[in-house]
Amino acid sequence: MHYTYEDLQRLFNADVLEDASYYLDQGLVALPDIRQDGRLITSLIQSPGRQPYRVYIRIENKSAPPPIIHGECSCSSRGNCEHVAAVLLRALEEEEGLQGDALDQAMHGIASETLERDHYPDEVKQRLLYLLLPEEGTDAGVALQTVSARHLKTGGFGSLRDYQPEWATRGRPPRFLLEMDRQLLAELDRIEPESFTTSPAH
Repeated sequence: MHYTYEDLQRLFNADVLEDASYYLDQGLVALPDIRQDGRLITSLIQSPGRQPYRVYIRIENKSAPPPIIHGECSCSSRGNCEHVAAVLLRALEEEEGLQGDALDQAMHGIASETLERDHYPDEVKQRLLYLLLPEEGTDAGVALQTVSARHLKTGGFGSLRDYQPEWATRGRPPRFLLEMDRQLLAELDRIEPESFTTSPAH
């Protein structure tokens, strides 16, 4: 490829790359079509309830890194957005054959033993939340909903996204999952569906 993970870290800020990783984690990035010796990349990003976003990327090499990346997307941002970053990540993943912990290390430059962490790295803003909601018709009278949200500088959280327990074992886990979260999600995945809910947040 004509770019590296380090190049992407120079070209995109941490929030954009975190969103891009989320799209990868959820399997929303279609297999990229890579042409012209890797200088032209196209793909689709699935968006629940909407038409897929169409992503078109042209890459120009300079004498010194990073390369120039011209990304176009059918979303409202139009330019080098999180969807463009997600496609670039997926293309690297496919070309270099990196998956799981190896991909995480390549992207973030961390040792394998730190993958089982009990605290959030400074650049990770996404969080997994466990919501207890009142629900009639259950023995406990409450339902558990697992969602992810961005931790804001003001101390609150951004919009909630559904995160179902079984997703933690599908592909590489997202960086916002702590080791404790992985263990809890594995246990929740074993519970009978009627014991809790993971319906989308409103």
